[in-house]
Amino acid sequence: MTKAQILIVEDDSIIVMELEDRLYSLGYTVCSATAYGEEAIDKAAELGPDLVLMDIRLKGAMDGIEAAAEIRERYDIPVVYLTAYADTNTLQRAQITEPYSYLIKPFEERELQIAIEMALYKHRMEKERSMLEGRLFQAQKLETAQALVAGIVHEFNNLMTTIIAHSSFLLSSLGAEDPLRHRIEFIKQAGERAATLTQQVLAFSQPRGPEPKPLDVNIVVGEMRDVIQRVVGESIVLSELLEPGLSHTKAERGQIEQVIMNLVINAQEAMPEGGKLTIKTEIVTLDEDQSRHLPGAYPGTFVCLSVIDTGIGMDQETVRRAFEPFFGTKQKGTGLGLPIANSIVRQYAGWIEVSSTPWQGSTFRVCLPAFLGDVESEVPESALRPDLQGMGERILVVEDNEGVRAAVAEMLQSGGYVVFEAANAREAQDLFQREGGEFQLIVSDVVLPDEDGVRLVDQLLTAKPGISVLMSSGYMDERAQWPLIRARGFNYLQKPFGFDELMPLVREIMHHRQKQ
Repeated sequence: MTKAQILIVEDDSIIVMELEDRLYSLGYTVCSATAYGEEAIDKAAELGPDLVLMDIRLKGAMDGIEAAAEIRERYDIPVVYLTAYADTNTLQRAQITEPYSYLIKPFEERELQIAIEMALYKHRMEKERSMLEGRLFQAQKLETAQALVAGIVHEFNNLMTTIIAHSSFLLSSLGAEDPLRHRIEFIKQAGERAATLTQQVLAFSQPRGPEPKPLDVNIVVGEMRDVIQRVVGESIVLSELLEPGLSHTKAERGQIEQVIMNLVINAQEAMPEGGKLTIKTEIVTLDEDQSRHLPGAYPGTFVCLSVIDTGIGMDQETVRRAFEPFFGTKQKGTGLGLPIANSIVRQYAGWIEVSSTPWQGSTFRVCLPAFLGDVESEVPESALRPDLQGMGERILVVEDNEGVRAAVAEMLQSGGYVVFEAANAREAQDLFQREGGEFQLIVSDVVLPDEDGVRLVDQLLTAKPGISVLMSSGYMDERAQWPLIRARGFNYLQKPFGFDELMPLVREIMHHRQKQ
């Protein structure tokens, strides 16, 4: 992997030498250094560095903020400010230039590395997003761009259905100690995250804010476990105390992940010599009297997540100011992690409690309103359960994507069903006629190459009423025909899906048939 090229703009030669040593030890390359803003602009044009570390106070007529603005505008190079000045006017001027980070001297080596890596990653993501925007907006009309994106999402959902379905099917047949289980879980998780990206792509063409959904915080913590361990390092022991059967809360998953990660990084920095980090979840019910003694709290039932460290702790004045921007619990670094976490939590009508004593560690407890409505059950991967087994029911699967069709057929066959496969409407009609319509369930894609899937099902049901129907689609716009499917009373499954989504639904459909 190519080392990132970094340009240092700093008027103190001792700090320059120290920065060079730190950067080289962290695996970066220093392409040049200068103490003048004008020269920094020239070097940025000549050398094209990946990132600029920019002091605000420089020699010459141009300060760092002016130089950063020129570099960003002309050459689109990310800038990280490093300065000993944090007065209001300086911060306001710096924010206008949209820096990628802001390090207040003195800072630790890890803070420097985190700031650089976050800036490089953010810049890469912005460039990729800009490239995608350019391609999408080349379309002459917004409708054309939306159709293009929806088509990509559809194809991507088909690919992810194949990956998720096969991996979840394998997981269902492996024991908990099987050495392959860990690898397959990684494949499935990667597929699920890719599926989430398709929703973000669609949201790009049809902008809307994050949609809070019922969320199991225990599952979020479990899936972040490996990332958290890498962040805290080997010198910190990570443990979990997760309350079984934890109620859901209603929030956007990515934002809750950000809250957890910000609190974890704060805890890690409070334990420079190592220690113990505990993540705890619990349900808390507060009455009027109890809530009165907690800032931001109110009566009700809440899902609470605590991040507990054995670090240096804080005095009460630091606790009081913990969520102030640019303050920080250690009075160095960007000081934005805790304020951002607090802002997200308050957005969901929650609050963060802080308790700490110097040299005795700290506890940050996030409290979010419990969601007590109905949620879709999240079935853990396990061996094929008896209650999901079919009894030889005959199922017609109509799906034009070969990978999806094979995965669906394999899962249904493993569950004890007799499966007939068709790649299009014509094959389905031929099969249906040849078998005399003797099917208990039709599983059909909504969009087929030679016919509308809903229309095909209508034709088959006209010939043989009483057959159950399960429609599926990788589209997420009007082509999914959800209103029509709902009006028909058909079951529906959004792609991508896996074993734990398909099999319980099919079993439920079969049970419903038996009761009729």
